[in-house]
Amino acid sequence: MVEKSLDGTSFENIGQVSAAGFSNNITPYFYMDTKPNGGNNYYRLKMIDKDATFRYSNIVLLTNGSNGAGSKLYPNPTVSGRQVLMQLEGLERGAVTISISGINGQILQTYRATSTDGTLQMNIPATVLKSGIYLVICRDSKGNIVETLRWQVIK
Repeated sequence: MVEKSLDGTSFENIGQVSAAGFSNNITPYFYMDTKPNGGNNYYRLKMIDKDATFRYSNIVLLTNGSNGAGSKLYPNPTVSGRQVLMQLEGLERGAVTISISGINGQILQTYRATSTDGTLQMNIPATVLKSGIYLVICRDSKGNIVETLRWQVIK
């Protein structure tokens, strides 16, 4: 089960991902919160075994920067082979890492940039991306996610 909280204490179930079964290999799982709140969103997993015992994962904090008001991708959707303009606001000054991932969580492209005034504007090419939904994940110099944007690429 995927659980979410706005205060890091009171969690509610927002979805479920079925287990792949027993394996000695690391198996990636993916779940997208389609309705993140502005500001802080706390997430954890409730992992339930076949015998009904369970344990919780570590809590992960994702911040929807500046309530999503100042950050955007344009145009979105973007025609495959073109580029999108990304504008971010409410950043700390310093290094920023931008990762483009598929909805399965696999990172497809990574860019590095520097914010000198708390904002960032850059073009991201969609030349190697197929039609689909992607996540643009922005991290600060400490590796904390400061913004996640949904990006649609179409033919």
